[in-house]
Amino acid sequence: MLIIGRAAYIRCPRAASVLFVCILGLSVAACGGQSGTSKSVSASPSSADSLVPLRMLNPKPTRAYEIRLVVEGAPGPFASVGGVAQYDVQNPQCGDINPVIGAIPPIRSNEVVQLRKISEREYVGVVYADRIMDEDYYGNGVCHWALTEVRVALRGMDTPESSRFVATMPAEMIQAGGEEKKYYWTGYYPRAERTEGFPDYGEADLSQIPESKHGEFFIMSLTSRGLPE
Repeated sequence: MLIIGRAAYIRCPRAASVLFVCILGLSVAACGGQSGTSKSVSASPSSADSLVPLRMLNPKPTRAYEIRLVVEGAPGPFASVGGVAQYDVQNPQCGDINPVIGAIPPIRSNEVVQLRKISEREYVGVVYADRIMDEDYYGNGVCHWALTEVRVALRGMDTPESSRFVATMPAEMIQAGGEEKKYYWTGYYPRAERTEGFPDYGEADLSQIPESKHGEFFIMSLTSRGLPE
């Protein structure tokens, strides 16, 4: 086993050999399997955030989906654009009990999704539904991984105090080739007053916003389409 700090407990998988990286700053979702604690994720991994892996990456994934991000009416350029795909074990009983919390915590991993800029308002990346291999990591039976969602975050400045404009798409919508559109207030760009690193998850619609204020919002749209195997 490996003890990280006072609260984190990780049993090293026998077959894993690749470092598990928790990507700080992109989402409030829990990162890192058996720790029993929550971490946020970012587009900039650091060595301090590397943990013994609880998964093995599939060397030849085939279930690929193109993720396209389109930004309309942004108040300025974005210095940082990052993405992650979250995967969760569907049968967490395959893991070990965390002695600190006395239960088997959720097992999940956030894998980097590289977003390629193809224009001033458009970015494209690829996510794989079968990115993580199903294996018996703990001797308690095979852990079955599944894609949960994709998250992207944009910052006007590449600094911790800059606001994070976050867009998400659940796995069901990714696999169905759907579209997720959100509206973001330009007043949070490049940073929110009195709040460093403010995360803005957007509005699904502007029906509750006075029409005279609609021009103060910009749009981030995520679309997905399946790629041939």
